[in-house]
Amino acid sequence: MAIRVLVVDDEPAVLRLLKAMLDPQQYDVTTAPGGRQALELCLAPDAQFDALVTDVTMPEMDGRELVASLAERKIEIPVLFMTGYDYVDDSQDGITSEFTGHGYAKLRKPFSKRALIDAVEALFQAKHSTAQN
Repeated sequence: MAIRVLVVDDEPAVLRLLKAMLDPQQYDVTTAPGGRQALELCLAPDAQFDALVTDVTMPEMDGRELVASLAERKIEIPVLFMTGYDYVDDSQDGITSEFTGHGYAKLRKPFSKRALIDAVEALFQAKHSTAQN
């Protein structure tokens, strides 16, 4: 069974690249060009995603706002935040203790296909090990 991943990024070329990086034999990838569209997909009655991969900085609704909106609605999904910003202090991107360590991880852009796959698999494995405990 494929891991169902929702990938969110406001850059169309990046969105296509991320989808291509996630092997269709292992991942069932749905894409959204922004936080609002991703929220709509997550609120659909038949929505069942194993992981959310989202850019941090996007117009209208950024990745942090998306995750906060999901949490308000009691939708629990492991999240991989992607950021292209190189911060001296990790907390400057807003992915602080509010998000880290609770089914959330962060990946710096640019990253390799292997790094992306490893990060998504780690989220998926953490979700299932937590569910079994």
